[in-house]
Amino acid sequence: MGPPAHGRRSESAPGALAWAAGWVCILALGAWLAQLSVLWLGVAAAAALVWSAAGARRGRRWAIALALVLWGAIGVGAGVRYRLDAVAHEWPAVQDRVESRAADRLNTALDALVGRGERAVTAAGEAVGSRAPLAPSRELFDRLAGIRSRERVSALAVFGADGSPLVWAGEHRGAVPLAVRRGRERYGFHAGPLFSYVYFTRSLP
Repeated sequence: MGPPAHGRRSESAPGALAWAAGWVCILALGAWLAQLSVLWLGVAAAAALVWSAAGARRGRRWAIALALVLWGAIGVGAGVRYRLDAVAHEWPAVQDRVESRAADRLNTALDALVGRGERAVTAAGEAVGSRAPLAPSRELFDRLAGIRSRERVSALAVFGADGSPLVWAGEHRGAVPLAVRRGRERYGFHAGPLFSYVYFTRSLP
């Protein structure tokens, strides 16, 4: 005759103390999320240790898996706490690193933008060539549209000497500044209420 059912359950599952420790660990992690206090991480770690010991002693896979989840959550909390302490106590150094990375990314993005703009206006000038007078055509429009798509610029246009558009490919929100349309500035920037643009211009022969 086998042992009583309650005897089998007590041998295969963690005891009441382990269950209590598991719940204490979960509640302590919740309290840490609310207060970010290292005290609650310590309570969670102590409770997780009790649960882990019970799970390892009983040899139950699900109890061991739950212990790994608890320790993983504690590890994430400890990592966050370490980062917060670093920010609080080493803010000048952290700020320098963040600003340096941001400046590097900004410089890289600006270099890429300038490179695309330069290539786009150069290719547009080559597409127009020495046509005098310039006659808008479907072929020229298609060439400008291809350059715009390849260089990933918002719009590409050819203006007359009076600033009137002759050929246009792409989309532009708002009016193009007169100085840009007449080619007075090699580079330009205009900040509108909704859209801002960087302009690259080249004078045609």
